[in-house]
Amino acid sequence: MSDEEFLAFLKAMGEYEESLNTYQTTCNAKKELEKKSKTLGNVRTGLMAGNTATAIAGTVIANKNKNKSKTISEKINDCLTTINLRRDDIIKSRFDCGEQEYENLHKMEKACRDFSPKHLEKITTNSTIATVSSAINIGTGVAGTATSAAANSDSVRNNDTDAGVRREKKLNTSANVFAGASAVASGVSTIFNAMTIKAINDNLKVAQSCMEALN
Repeated sequence: MSDEEFLAFLKAMGEYEESLNTYQTTCNAKKELEKKSKTLGNVRTGLMAGNTATAIAGTVIANKNKNKSKTISEKINDCLTTINLRRDDIIKSRFDCGEQEYENLHKMEKACRDFSPKHLEKITTNSTIATVSSAINIGTGVAGTATSAAANSDSVRNNDTDAGVRREKKLNTSANVFAGASAVASGVSTIFNAMTIKAINDNLKVAQSCMEALN
């Protein structure tokens, strides 16, 4: 081997070593990205499955609230009707029964008349909206969970053919769309369930004051 050939050989060896290092670094980075991608895919699937389970529970609770609110609303209306019908009797009690009896009755009337059936009407309306949005959430959640799981399966991820790559991309896009739709539906049902809880709490405060006055 001439000096020129030897130098060319050394240069080729150096280029080979450099290429090999680049290849190994790229391979390691690819493996890390694939591992991270797989983990994120599993997280997406898990979150959507959990969100779907929550939506199912939310639908049951919303329906329960709606059905109960009708009965409670009727009772509140009965209570308010009774107060209105007896208002004259309460005023009369001041003269017929004395100041103390009147004060007791007036205190009860004042504490109990703050009930509002409108709050319960809100519960019925809000629960209906929460039920519908939760039902949508269940549908998108189930579809998204299945799509996400399929997109993240080894058979799909390891298929490097053009058709396989296109399929994986479509599945991931669909899973992300379903995840977005579920997030919106979940947000809507959460807002309306929060409004329902506030309406219930408002009536609970009145109920406590009313019961104290009655006692």
